Amino acid sequence: VRVVTTEGSLVRRVQIASRETTLTLPSPGKPLTVIFDEGNTILKALHFRRPPGEWVYQAQHAEHAIDRILAVQELVKDTTAGRDVGVLASIAGKDPFYAVRREAVRGLADARVATAAGTEAALVTATADKNAAVRSAAASGLARYRSAAVRSALNQVGQIILEDHLKHCMVRAVKDGDFEDAMSDLKLSLDRFIK
Repeated sequence: VRVVTTEGSLVRRVQIASRETTLTLPSPGKPLTVIFDEGNTILKALHFRRPPGEWVYQAQHAEHAIDRILAVQELVKDTTAGRDVGVLASIAGKDPFYAVRREAVRGLADARVATAAGTEAALVTATADKNAAVRSAAASGLARYRSAAVRSALNQVGQIILEDHLKHCMVRAVKDGDFEDAMSDLKLSLDRFIK
């Protein structure tokens, strides 16, 4: 168990003696976050009752991506998650690992968060992410919105997908002499993009 305080971080090894175990760990100050099974290596079901501020700290500062992902998921589960749009938007734009950014984008698209101010803008911003999985999650999350900014962002994502199709599939089809099927696929792609 890692306990992070303003004075630093300390790790304690603990023995789990039964299915339900309550742990009391000494701490030099109020914990900023507590991470059980750092890196998520033990098969388990774990339920923490923690203040949202601890989840926010873990989502922004945990060393392992899986610990940041778990914290994002917990923030979204909170019925008042709309207040964390800024945190989720920041993680969606800045986390170094694409899966954490994708999870934050999925969290922004969650029905409990999607109505909060700033969500639409954060999802539009995420459509420009360097990773296709993040862009895809953002485009899916934007489906409920109808603004001009959303339409523009979805068109940009569609254009990226179309360009990728042209660069790879069409070139391969020409090299393989499979031009007829490639043109048919291109027509389908264009029809989807135009709709």
